[in-house]
Formats: sequence, structure tokens, C-alpha cells
Amino acid sequence: MILRPRQPTRRPVPARPTVRRSIGGAPDRRSRSIRRASAGLTPVRAGAILAILLSAAAIYGVAHSSAFTYAGGTVEGDTYTDENAVLAVLEGARGANLFGLVTRPLEDRIRELPTVRSADVSVRLPDTVAVRLRERTPILVWQV
Repeated sequence: MILRPRQPTRRPVPARPTVRRSIGGAPDRRSRSIRRASAGLTPVRAGAILAILLSAAAIYGVAHSSAFTYAGGTVEGDTYTDENAVLAVLEGARGANLFGLVTRPLEDRIRELPTVRSADVSVRLPDTVAVRLRERTPILVWQV
């Protein structure tokens, strides 16, 4: 008895269903058409758009309010550095809105003072600019 490998049996391929054509020549639909929701303006979408617009107006109003303009400064870590010299550097920013204030140029100008090694300038709401100094270590302090 000789064993032969079994041949896969082929199933007959079902014939494609024929499309019946109506009198006008267009094919008949096989199922009912699906009605989809429109992309129109619903009450929920209108409420969301209104909330976004109100939020944007509130942020714009707060950012451009005179309540957040630079009015004063504080200096921390000033042992050898004159506090008035640091505040004089900050005078260029007086009246500026704190939300749009760029602190990097202020830090660079404070760092040019001879006793300052580094400076961190930060904004404290509602109207203050805070400066934290790290001073150079003096070799000799001469007091007159």
C-alpha cells in the first residue's frame, strides 16, 4: 500500500451575485442608505465655540491689563552688591507688562556689575520682578 499526500480539495468559488438593473439602468441598492449626522452647528458645538471665545478674550484682557505692569523689584543675595545699582538696571523695564517681559536681557545687564557672578530674574505677580544674586567671592574687602 502506497501512501500518497492528500490533495487539498478545492471548494467551488461561489459565483458573484449578479446585479439586477432597474429600468433606468442604475443598480438597485442592496441595503437601505445610512443617514449620517451632519457636520452642522449643534447646540453643544455652539456652546464650545462660545466658551473658547470667552476664554481667549479673558486671557487677552488679563495679559494686557495695567494690573500686571512692573512697579517694583526685590533683590536677594546682595551682600557686596549695591541694591540700588541692581534696581537701576531694572528701571528700563518699569511699566512693562509682566506677561510679555523678557528676563534674559535684564540678567545679562545685572551680570555686568563687577560683584555679580550670576543673576536669576523672575516675575512675581501681580507687579514685582525678583532678582536672586550669586556674588563673586572677594579676595579682599576694603572698608573705609
